[in-house]
Amino acid sequence: MKKNIQTMTKGWGLRWKLMLLLLVVGLVPYLIGTIVELRGASAALEQRSLAQLEAVRELGRQTVLDYLKERQNDMNILADLTQKLHSQTSSTLQGFEAAKKQAIERFLNRRFADVQVLAADLGSVAALQDFTAAFKEEGRTGGSLWRGYKEKYGPMLKNFMDVHTYYDVLLISADGDIVYTTQEEADLGQNVARGSLRDSPVGRMFAKALKETSLEDYAPYAPSNNQQALFIGSPVVVDGRTLGVAVVQLSTKDINDIVQEREGLESTFESYMVSGTKENPRLASDRVVKSGRIGEPKPGRNSEMVLSGQQGAFYQIGITGLFELTTFTPLKVPGVNWGLITTGTLAEALVPQSKGDPDDLYTKYQKAYGHKDIYLIDPTTGLCFYSVNKGAEFGHNFFTGNLKDSSLGRLIRRSVETKKILMSDYERYAPANNEAAAFMTAPAMIGNEVVA
Repeated sequence: MKKNIQTMTKGWGLRWKLMLLLLVVGLVPYLIGTIVELRGASAALEQRSLAQLEAVRELGRQTVLDYLKERQNDMNILADLTQKLHSQTSSTLQGFEAAKKQAIERFLNRRFADVQVLAADLGSVAALQDFTAAFKEEGRTGGSLWRGYKEKYGPMLKNFMDVHTYYDVLLISADGDIVYTTQEEADLGQNVARGSLRDSPVGRMFAKALKETSLEDYAPYAPSNNQQALFIGSPVVVDGRTLGVAVVQLSTKDINDIVQEREGLESTFESYMVSGTKENPRLASDRVVKSGRIGEPKPGRNSEMVLSGQQGAFYQIGITGLFELTTFTPLKVPGVNWGLITTGTLAEALVPQSKGDPDDLYTKYQKAYGHKDIYLIDPTTGLCFYSVNKGAEFGHNFFTGNLKDSSLGRLIRRSVETKKILMSDYERYAPANNEAAAFMTAPAMIGNEVVA
């Protein structure tokens, strides 16, 4: 190296050698400074890049947190909405049922009063005495004496029947002979204390009505084409002696009109009455949404509870397979064990939908916020009774079904237990073609109770 330099500088003058030396002495510090500056700039750039990456990461983190916060707010809104709709539905049905109960009891109280007035009316007393005398004298109804009394008393009794919209008015002697009926069906002239009508509704009513005003529950009545008939009778008493019984026969129409009133109810909701015992419940009014007519058996938990004197509400899977809300209350009607039941699809009550609008409230919410689906789950049974998309989850039981161990099934149980808004991590989810899915749940609370 030394030889090379000497070779390179051989022949140079002193002047040039000094210039070269000065150049080397000046360049070395410059080069060193440049290298140092480059290294400092590289470190600064590295720190700046790192700071930018951290800023991007923080921005992404905050974006995710903001998104989850928005979804949590969505769930809060949905839970509050569901709670309010649930409370409103329960309040509406309870008020509706209370008003209908009052209307039925008031209707029958008026009918009791009607027959008591009929039994005490001097015209009715005279009619019973004269018709009884004619029947005994002629041995039948329809004789000349009987027809004369019909012309005398018939218009009065028919007017009473028409004004109060009864199906028929009967006068029965103390011996059990039906000495007069306005309709003049096959029961006229028969004896209710013996013979074929003894075990009929009018026969059973007569035995009780000799002592006090009594009602006999609906039952098929052969003289009225075996139609369901309800009888109310009151004793006709003069000077402490019972002359017989004044009777009114009610058709099914009047009570059906009261019970079947549905103004203010959703399309799947209806009210109906049951009677009998919890071991043998039967319908006491015709149904209008589902099939069922008076006298037909009506088994079920709601029938058993209301005929045991209980009042309340619960949810159940109806015969249609849909989740239903049922409310029930006993009726105070002397002589019979009646209960009033109102039932309908829970989803219809909790999911408002304007007439003519294809989308219900939750569907609109789902579309507005871009959710994949919205579910409503019963916290007691685990049944999904509403879904916007009506997919595999709709009607599924997340407590006992094949999705109970899915991320959604586990999340629902935890949310019910903790009564908190919760979110699951992404997992493969069978109903979503086994793609990854995450869920968020929020309990709808009334007081300390989870209602959905």
